[in-house]
Amino acid sequence: MNSFKPIGGFFEVEPRGTGSMHDETIKMNSARSCFEYLLLSLMPKKVYMPKLTCDVMFNILHRLGIEYTYYDLEHNFEVSDNIKLTENELIIYTNYFGMKDDYCKKMEEKYGNQLIIDSSQAFYARYPKKGHIFYSPRKFFGVPDGGLLHTSGDSEVQVPKSSEDSSIAHLLLREKQGPEIAYPKYLENEEKIDQSEMESMSKITKKLLKNIDYEKSKKTRIDNFSTLHGLLEDEQKTKLSIENFSCPMFYPLISDDTDLRQRLINQKIFVPTYWPHILKEFSPNDFTFKITSSLLPLPIDQRYGSEDMRRIAETIYGN
Repeated sequence: MNSFKPIGGFFEVEPRGTGSMHDETIKMNSARSCFEYLLLSLMPKKVYMPKLTCDVMFNILHRLGIEYTYYDLEHNFEVSDNIKLTENELIIYTNYFGMKDDYCKKMEEKYGNQLIIDSSQAFYARYPKKGHIFYSPRKFFGVPDGGLLHTSGDSEVQVPKSSEDSSIAHLLLREKQGPEIAYPKYLENEEKIDQSEMESMSKITKKLLKNIDYEKSKKTRIDNFSTLHGLLEDEQKTKLSIENFSCPMFYPLISDDTDLRQRLINQKIFVPTYWPHILKEFSPNDFTFKITSSLLPLPIDQRYGSEDMRRIAETIYGN
């Protein structure tokens, strides 16, 4: 057993702040519910979806009986095909890693109100003038549930009141006893959210979101990203631009070192696996498979500083 400070993993309760952000949104219990609300409001006959998408999104489309088509991404995480939408069709694009703000603007210019931006990884991204966008605050802060939806259209869809079934037990336990002890409770809460119906955001999350210092958190993330990029630039294989984005969710290291994830975990540096269903559904030659298997989302959030970033880099270089 080592005594290293844990880096990464889910959040504990946020320290008190006086922040306010995304007030002009519909507040729901999850980003998935935001997506469902939009589908019920717009009732498209067909939706174009990137392969690199959380599988729960496809579950909603199946349940609502809405046709969808996969589209591929280039190595810079931009749409590879010239997709032309007909009437009553939609396209979903994800602001990957919170680093595709400029490209989201181009997508907005091209598709207008037929575009839905999945901004789950880009909490600080702006609202589009046309189209629709949703956010997932619990991917950035210590809250038990929540999704934020900004839409350019009117809707008669009613959002049921919250069941108030969210629990902050895993957040408090993580703060007191660390991520390893609290992880089972975290998984319980995630499963509860995955199985829940579309409803409003819980009162506890609404209160917690008012306690966050958003600007300080944003600055810390950007500073940590810059520090880590300076230390890891020689290791980075992704073709993502590192300029002109509001605020990243994590540092997306692409590595061919198959042992690196476990080395990081051994040093209590926790890196999740995004889109694990991709490894079952697509060929190893597929771009999405390669990204899923080689992506290491390195933590850069507001809980950490430059010394923590150096420790991550030293572990990666084997020091």
